[in-house]
Amino acid sequence: MYVPGKGLLARAGFDRPRPGADGLPLFLQGAPLHNLHHLVVMRNVAIVGQTLGLVVVDRLLGIELPLVPMAGVIVALALFNAATWRTVRLHRPVSERQLMLQLMVDIAALVLQLAMAGGAGNPFVGMLLLPLAITAASLPWRATWIMAAVTVACHSLLVVWHRPLFGPGEEARHLYWLTAGMWVNNTIVAGMVAFFVVRIATGLRQSEQARAAIRERELRHEHVVRVGTLAAGAAHELAQPMATMSLLLSEMEPHTAADPQLRDMMRQATQQLAHCREMLGSLLSYGRNSFDTQTAVMPVDEFLRHCLEVFRTRRPGASAALVVDSPGPPPAIRHDLALRQAVLNLLGNAADVSPEWIELRVHWDDDEVSWSVLDRGPGIAPEVQKQIGKMFFTTKPAGSGNGLGLNLANTAVARLGGSLHLGNAPAGGACARIVLPVEPAAAGVAPITRAGRA
Repeated sequence: MYVPGKGLLARAGFDRPRPGADGLPLFLQGAPLHNLHHLVVMRNVAIVGQTLGLVVVDRLLGIELPLVPMAGVIVALALFNAATWRTVRLHRPVSERQLMLQLMVDIAALVLQLAMAGGAGNPFVGMLLLPLAITAASLPWRATWIMAAVTVACHSLLVVWHRPLFGPGEEARHLYWLTAGMWVNNTIVAGMVAFFVVRIATGLRQSEQARAAIRERELRHEHVVRVGTLAAGAAHELAQPMATMSLLLSEMEPHTAADPQLRDMMRQATQQLAHCREMLGSLLSYGRNSFDTQTAVMPVDEFLRHCLEVFRTRRPGASAALVVDSPGPPPAIRHDLALRQAVLNLLGNAADVSPEWIELRVHWDDDEVSWSVLDRGPGIAPEVQKQIGKMFFTTKPAGSGNGLGLNLANTAVARLGGSLHLGNAPAGGACARIVLPVEPAAAGVAPITRAGRA
C-alpha cells in the first residue's frame, strides 16, 4: 500500500507528532529539560574522559596523582548524573535555576580535579569555559554573568590553591605532554561546545515549528467551529424551504405520467431532496449531542461499504470499488457521522477528477487500520503541495468548491485519534490515506472469507 511522503504531509499540516511519555515531544516540555538531557550526555563523556585521563597520566606517563580522591570525585559525579538522568527519563519539570545548579556541580567537580592535578597549570583548565558556554547558550543573561564570575573566581582560586602536577624542575621534561594535553583540551571543548550549541539551535527550531503548527491547527479549528455554527443555523433555516419543495414535487409527480423522461428526472430530484433532508436531520441530531456519545463501533469493511453505498447514491455516474488486501477478520473502528462525511468528501474529490475509476483500498494490522482513496487523475501538482490543506484553498472552479472538505476531514479523523495523509500514488493520481486505531475490545467481529473487490 502506498504511504504518502512526510514532506507533503507536514506542509499540509496533517502530520501528527509522535508523543513522548506525557504526550509531548521533549523540546515542547520545556527548554531547561531539553537542555538538561544534552547536559547528561555531555557529562557522561566527561566522566569517561576523566577516567581515561587518570589511567593514561598515572600508568603511561608516570606522573603521580592522588588516585583515590580523584576517583572518588568521578564516582560521585557519576552517581549524581544517574540521579539527573532519572529526572530526564521521567520528564519531571526542570527550572532554569535547577539547570544552573547542575552546571555549578560540574564546575565544582572539575575544580576539585584540577586542584589535585596542577591547578591553573593543568592543560585541561580550559574545560572551565565549557559550563560558561552552555549557560550563555541556554540560560538568561543574568545567569551567564553569574557563571562568568564563578568561572573567573574558580580559575583564580586554582592559581593559588592546588597540588603541583610536577616536582621542581620537571616541567621542561614534560613540556611535550603539556602541549599535547592542551591540544586535546581544545579539541574536546570545541567539539562539546559545537555539539551543545547545535543541539540547542535544532531544538529551538523544532520548538518554533511545532508551535507554529499548533497555532495553525488552532486557527483551523476556530474556522471549523465558525463554519459549524453557520452550518447548524443554515440547517435550521433550510428545513422549512426543503419541506415546501418536497410537497411541491409530490404534487407535480401525477402530472408527469405522460413524459417518462420528466418522470425519471422528478424521481431523481425527489430522492436527492430526501437525502438532503436526511443529512440536515443527522447534522442537527449530531450537534445536539456530545462527540463521545455519538461515536459507535463497527467493522471497518462494513463502515466503508456503507460509505460507498451513500456515495453511489450521491454520484451515480462514478465507479468506486472497495479492495481489502488484509487477510483474516476485519477489526472494528470507532466512527461517527463526521468520519463518514470525511470519507465521502475524499471520494467526492476523487470522483471530480477520475469518475471512471476510484479505488478504496483498506489494510489493517493489530494496532491500526488504514484505507486509501486512489484515483487516476492528474495528482497533486508541485505548486499546489505547499497550499493543500489550508483553510479555504481549493483548485476547483469557482462555485464548485470552497476549500473546507480537507480541513473538515482532517478534524474529524484527528478527533478519533487518527491521521490524514495526502500525496501522489506511484502509479499516478492522488492518494488520500486515513489511519485510525483499532478498537481492541471489538476486533474481529465480522470475518471476511477472502480478499477482493466489492
